[in-house]
Amino acid sequence: MQKAIQLLERRDKKLPEVARLVGYESDAAFSKAFKRVVRANPGEYLRRGLKDPKSTEADHDQSR
Repeated sequence: MQKAIQLLERRDKKLPEVARLVGYESDAAFSKAFKRVVRANPGEYLRRGLKDPKSTEADHDQSR
């Protein structure tokens, strides 16, 4: 999902293309897997301006 997040954040590719580039034949299957990992679907992720969950945890830990 790290690669998918990078591709989505660039915003130069549509969801079906991102899904295929990271190994999914179906953008629906990709969206479901993305939501399971990131806890937001790809559209929500981009609208909310969410960050990579791993970097968010690291940023949070550094602020303590």
